[in-house]
Amino acid sequence: MRELLNLENNLVQELVDNVPDAIYFKDKNGVLIMVNKAHAAGLGLQPEDVVGRTDYDFFPKKLADKFTKDDQAVMKAGVPLIDRLERTVQPDGSKHIVSTTKIPRKDNEGNVVGIMGITRDITERTRIEEERLRAQKKAEQQARRLKDKLQFEKKKLEQVLTIIEGINTIVNLNKLIDFIVDKTSRILEAKKCTLMLMNEESNELSIKGYKGVELDEEVNWNGKNNIRDSIVDMVANGGKSVLVKDVKTDRRFSKKNIIADETKSILAVPMKSGEQLIGVLIVADKKVAGRSAFTELDLKVLDMIGRQSAIAVENARLYKELNDLSITDPLTKMYNYRHFLRALDMEVKRMKRYYSDLCLLMIDVDEFKAYNDDFGHIEGDKLLKKLSKALMANLRDVDIPCRYAGDEFVVILPKTKLSDAKVVATKIKTKIEEMRLKRKITVSIGAAKLSKNMNRKDLLLKADKLLYKAKKEGKNTVCA
Repeated sequence: MRELLNLENNLVQELVDNVPDAIYFKDKNGVLIMVNKAHAAGLGLQPEDVVGRTDYDFFPKKLADKFTKDDQAVMKAGVPLIDRLERTVQPDGSKHIVSTTKIPRKDNEGNVVGIMGITRDITERTRIEEERLRAQKKAEQQARRLKDKLQFEKKKLEQVLTIIEGINTIVNLNKLIDFIVDKTSRILEAKKCTLMLMNEESNELSIKGYKGVELDEEVNWNGKNNIRDSIVDMVANGGKSVLVKDVKTDRRFSKKNIIADETKSILAVPMKSGEQLIGVLIVADKKVAGRSAFTELDLKVLDMIGRQSAIAVENARLYKELNDLSITDPLTKMYNYRHFLRALDMEVKRMKRYYSDLCLLMIDVDEFKAYNDDFGHIEGDKLLKKLSKALMANLRDVDIPCRYAGDEFVVILPKTKLSDAKVVATKIKTKIEEMRLKRKITVSIGAAKLSKNMNRKDLLLKADKLLYKAKKEGKNTVCA
């Protein structure tokens, strides 16, 4: 019987020795009566050096007390403790994470006589799992950030497309510039925005629109010396967009002329049509708390707006040219007869609605045919150009000068009394008389006032009669 029992014990020992987990058997007093090689190796000993001893021989008292308390609880309840995670310190000082299972041992009569314990070292598995969880968390955070970034960029793109749609509908250059400056500063959350346009004749850039910028005088740039090494110079000469995140640390940047000391971050892009520089669009200073510097995305947004703005500016200029051609006399650059009739109709309606004064000057060049015959048509055309310049130089911005026909001109004088109209006419007559030309030239002028019961035709007829009277009275005369 003893041999059979020894054989059974040997078989059990051989079985548990081939299990990688630490296995041990204790009696009711916590004395180890059998351990496998894995358990002994964890203690740095052989199995025979462990049997007959307690946890107090291998672990700090505090930890041994905990193990004993757990053992007693399992034996008292008669219920197993399954897979409890514990952090332990081995005799060599190394720290481990283990999964502990403790099962009550019973004799043939069902009495608890001790415990069997299985301890699985999951330190490495836990480390790998924690790394996996950290990597997963990091990936999820990156995915959220990417999603947020894509949503933000999508929103920005939608805003840009809305701005571009608006840009493409505006044909008035001044309104277009105001729209670009306002919307650009809003979408980029910038305190300052400046739009400069190139003058093809002078080859100068000048500020045409701005927001949040205080200008003592108009700032021009001609590619020579006045803003050398500035942001404008970089963009205009280099033809590429510039992002300055911090003016204090960016070596490319020089604080000259238009850049204020408090400026921190700047974006500037060229407005180009093909290879031709149309202008430069600049924003400065983020006004969002905690985000003082512009980003690469901001630069992309400004680039898109800049490209479309260049096209829109060209279209607005072409529209103005076409409109000017339709209402402007090509020789004198004054308004033509078609525009004169339209403008006079509007002023007559305005006068009758608001009961304001309205006068009309009709001007004829004295002896123009003789001048043409003596000096030729080319000189005659030159004379008309000079006379038109002299005429326009002596009028207000609200006055409307037009070429009526041949050597005749008309001037609409809104909100002008007849006495004042006569003063204007006399001034024009005197200025022309004093001009140095191939021959002394004079003009005859009829000045007529619109009465309440008159229409456009009546006013024209009255002015024409007064002009005829001036001619009849010897020319170089004003009749009113």
